[in-house]
Amino acid sequence: MNVRIKRRHWASVAAPAALALLAVTGCDSTSDAGAKPAATPSPTPVARVCAQPEAGPAKAPAGAVTVDPKVVGDLAAKTKSNPPNTTFWLRPGKHRLDPDRYAQVIPKEGNRYLGAPGAVLDGRKKNQYAFGGGARHVTIGHLTVQRFVAPPDEGVVNHDSADGWVIEHATIQDNSGAGLMAGAHQQVRASCLRGNGQYGMNAYKGGGRISGLVVEGNEIVGNNTDD
Repeated sequence: MNVRIKRRHWASVAAPAALALLAVTGCDSTSDAGAKPAATPSPTPVARVCAQPEAGPAKAPAGAVTVDPKVVGDLAAKTKSNPPNTTFWLRPGKHRLDPDRYAQVIPKEGNRYLGAPGAVLDGRKKNQYAFGGGARHVTIGHLTVQRFVAPPDEGVVNHDSADGWVIEHATIQDNSGAGLMAGAHQQVRASCLRGNGQYGMNAYKGGGRISGLVVEGNEIVGNNTDD
C-alpha cells in the first residue's frame, strides 16, 4: 500500500469493504458442527484511477479566482492576497512556484483549489512542499502535483498535517518523501498516489492522534522509489 501509519498514533480509516466482510462472515459463540460454511463474499474491485483520472472543470466556477500557469508563483501570490473560503481555478498547463526551496502555497481556511483538465503544479525538483500551513477544511481537486522534493518523513501536500482537508480526483506523483500527509477528519478519495520516493501517504502526526481519516477508492501504487 505504501501508506504509513506509525505505532502509537493510530489513524481511523473508513473501510466499507472490510465492514461488509465482517457483516457477511460474522462471529457466533454457538458451535454447530453441521452448519454450512459462510459464503465467500465477492472481492471488491480494485480502484483504477491513475490511467484515467476524472477531469476537472473546463471553465472557472462562478466566483473563482483564475490562476495563470504563465506567471511563476501566481498560485501562492493569489492565495496570500485573497480571503479565506476562496475558490481557485488553475488553468490548463504547468504551474510553478518561486524557485526558492521553501516556496509553497499556504492556504487559508476553507480554500478550494480546482484544476482544469491538464492543470499541473510542478515543483521542478526545486521546491520541497506544495501545500502547507495549519488552515483547516482545504479542498484540492482534479489537480496533478508532482516533482517536489520533501525530506524523508515529510510530505508534499498538507505538509503540516492540518485537519479536515479533502483531496479528491487528484494525482500526486513522482515526489520525494511522502506525496501526502494526513490530518484528522481528512478525506482522500478517488486519487492517484504513485511513484513517490517514500510513502504514498504518511498518516503520522507528532504529539497527537489522527482520527476520522477516510481513504476511499484511491489507487496507491509504486511508491518507495527511493528505497
